[in-house]
Amino acid sequence: MPSPSYIVFTDLDGTLLDHHTYSYQEALPGLEALRRERIPVVFCSAKTRAEQSTYREALAVRDPFIVENGGEVFAEPGYFRHAHGFVPDTNGFEVLALARPYAEIRRILAEIRTELNLPVRGYGDMTAAELAKLADLDLDAAARARQREFEETIVTQLSEEDRHRFHQALARRGVSMTSGARFLSISTANDKGRAAQRLIEAFRRERGAVVTVGIGDSWNDAPLLAVTDVSLLVQRPGGNWASLPVERAQKIGAVGPKGWTVAMQQLVQGAFVPR
Repeated sequence: MPSPSYIVFTDLDGTLLDHHTYSYQEALPGLEALRRERIPVVFCSAKTRAEQSTYREALAVRDPFIVENGGEVFAEPGYFRHAHGFVPDTNGFEVLALARPYAEIRRILAEIRTELNLPVRGYGDMTAAELAKLADLDLDAAARARQREFEETIVTQLSEEDRHRFHQALARRGVSMTSGARFLSISTANDKGRAAQRLIEAFRRERGAVVTVGIGDSWNDAPLLAVTDVSLLVQRPGGNWASLPVERAQKIGAVGPKGWTVAMQQLVQGAFVPR
């Protein structure tokens, strides 16, 4: 019987990348295992296009990628034989936009600040130096993180009451909110699963039967893990797992990128049964 044709959709922060240092060193053996089997690796992260492009270059990954929690999907020209809704982009990619633009999210955020008298801050309210200090980034990485196109990251720590008020005000305007590894994200997409589903459809039209694999570590990965055939959850720092409403999510007994490598090595050995 031939081996399944896998497609891996992976979160970055806290999964392929270390939660604290953003290092991918412990994920390299897992990535090499996938490369030997010619298994595509689709980044699916809250990170921006600029941030993900840096990691794609460093890791020599050329597969499509999903930015800003599902705000947009990018593919290199010619990756797919057919368009699947992608259109040419000025930066040399083909793109599938799924969310309203960042400027509109910033305008809504300003409205809510006034309405609720709630001094909520996002990346767009900070300098690169401020963000670098807060998020433990170097200045170049912080500058890339601020190059947002669809989603704002909220850094203000809110009380339970203020968080509820903020969430309700966003919902009234058609904006959703999710919790990431460190901060809140607000967007009109905010759903990795919706973007992943569009890519899964493209892969299946191009390749026929494929087995999709989703791997993550936190709450905002739940929509992604809900749409993949195999759903994997690495441990968070401290050794616990995020509590997600995803049936049959399989827990990997190692943290972050180390867990990522464990999972990918098990995957190519046929350890996971699709649901």
